[in-house]
Amino acid sequence: MISPKPDDFKLILCVFREGLVRQLVLLEDVRSWADQIILNTEEPDYFFKELSLANTENEVIQLLNVYVREFENAICTRVLLALLYQKLVANNFQFLNEIALQQLGSLNIYRLLSPFEIDRIVELEYYDVYYGNDITQLQVDMIDFLTNYEALNLNNFEEWNQINNQIEAVFNTKQDEQELINASFAKAWDAQKRKTRNKKRLKISFILMSYLAFVIVVAVMLNAYLANGSSFLIGFIVSTIAILRNIIDGLDD
Repeated sequence: MISPKPDDFKLILCVFREGLVRQLVLLEDVRSWADQIILNTEEPDYFFKELSLANTENEVIQLLNVYVREFENAICTRVLLALLYQKLVANNFQFLNEIALQQLGSLNIYRLLSPFEIDRIVELEYYDVYYGNDITQLQVDMIDFLTNYEALNLNNFEEWNQINNQIEAVFNTKQDEQELINASFAKAWDAQKRKTRNKKRLKISFILMSYLAFVIVVAVMLNAYLANGSSFLIGFIVSTIAILRNIIDGLDD
């Protein structure tokens, strides 16, 4: 076997480091992985030997920091979400919701995820706004969301790219469906606003036209007593109509 180099495994090294920091990966997981590389390689890189012999999580993290400094791509984040799901399963879903939410919040590289994923994570983080005190529904929705990542695990590293493509396809479909729902809702909302505005306009128009009729009656009565009454009547009515039109047109703004 050609001797592998640490740079060949940057993605899983990223998962190891971030997983150790968040207690989603065990020290033994990293050591066992390094042992397998050593056993299957004639001249393994010294880095793998150091991982295999590390005694603490901090030692491993320091070794990983040499090769991994930030999230490489969305796959790393999604694998960590898969590990969070596995932790929930391992604890028979008794893993505290607050702790699970903290884990979600710590994965702050949202720019690497799809808009659909970001929206769902934000909803879960601010569960008190959406759920109030309904912790049961929160747990149901959290599990439903994390189930999308269950195919990813530390043992199928070589399949991560393929699985990730499948996950992205699912989320893209869900995003398209959500956009259609949002567009439909926006259209219905606009129609409702137009309907409400038209009702308001009709009501005010009726009131104003009644007022106009009253003004005309008063003007006609005044016309009988004033000199140049006809000119006054026409001017008064025209001015009143202009004012009323401005009021009615203003309802469309």
